[in-house]
Amino acid sequence: MIFFIRSTDALNDPRLQKYLGFTTSHNIGFRVVAWNRSSTALVKENYIFFNRSSRYGAGIKNLIGLMLFNLFIIRVLVRNRKEVDIIHACDFDTIVPAMLFKKLFGKKLIYDIFDWYVDSRAVSNPLLKGIILKMETVCLKNADATILCEEERVNQLVVQPKTLWILPNIPDLQSFEPQIQPRSSSKICLSYVGILSPERGLEKVIRFVSTHPDHFELHLAGMGQLQGEIVALVKTADNIFFYGEVPYQSGLNLMKNSDLIIALYEKTNPNHIYAAPNKYYEGLFLGIPILTTEDTLVGHKTAKHKTGFVIGENYEDMERFFQSSMSVSEMRESGARGFALWKLKYSGYIRDFMTNIYSVFVSGSN
Repeated sequence: MIFFIRSTDALNDPRLQKYLGFTTSHNIGFRVVAWNRSSTALVKENYIFFNRSSRYGAGIKNLIGLMLFNLFIIRVLVRNRKEVDIIHACDFDTIVPAMLFKKLFGKKLIYDIFDWYVDSRAVSNPLLKGIILKMETVCLKNADATILCEEERVNQLVVQPKTLWILPNIPDLQSFEPQIQPRSSSKICLSYVGILSPERGLEKVIRFVSTHPDHFELHLAGMGQLQGEIVALVKTADNIFFYGEVPYQSGLNLMKNSDLIIALYEKTNPNHIYAAPNKYYEGLFLGIPILTTEDTLVGHKTAKHKTGFVIGENYEDMERFFQSSMSVSEMRESGARGFALWKLKYSGYIRDFMTNIYSVFVSGSN
């Protein structure tokens, strides 16, 4: 039986759900050990929840909760040691107790790195960062397999893993059928669906679009820090539309009916250099180009395959791009190249990974 361990919302985590979909369809036994941070206790079949209220992004204030969660992981694994064949630990938040259990009971361990800890948590204290990196080294050496979401992220690792697998953040889009909406305007249509954070270049996009109402319109969906500012702006800007938090397929339709998807990642956040978002693959699948940031992983991939456009981080860079002679037909050509790349490389990637790599490892461990 596989025990998946996740310190965040396990019920809605798209990457975790890929594995659970595979185990369910192949009748492989599993349990999910997860931290439920809401104020309401959760109960779900095959899930074992650590029910402790906590907010995300609290940093050091979450240290006590994280320590208690790690103790909870150890307790759950030890109690179920006869059932455990494989521990699939997601991120550094869960790997240490998983590694200790592996050493004590000789179980197989998969270390799945969703985000590199010292960058995604913005660990700036040199002593703390050094301790975490040393612990990470030990964990990487002891894991039977390590999974990264992009091959370029191997540059973040402090040591070469025993076995390295790559599973990109490719969303499950097999059953999605886009709904094309008739255009009521000849303006260039921009879309953004996701976290409304100041580190996503949104303020610059909003500033430009709001001052060029005759040529551009912006469609936004999501929630986050900038939500209040956006709601207030929509009341005065006729070319900016805000839909709030929407279902996943509605967000895909919003992007499909635009000319350009905004996917900017400001490098003031070190983790953004290696950002591996669903949005990159969604753009390929939808055949809509993205606008992203140069000198980032997404930027390099976009420029290499010419599936979108890459700009600098300054407002002037964005202004020059939007005021260039770029036509909608050029955007559509970039989108077409993206869809061709999706069909060639990514449409069957998850199926092949699960069948030829993950399934083989799981079968050999039972």
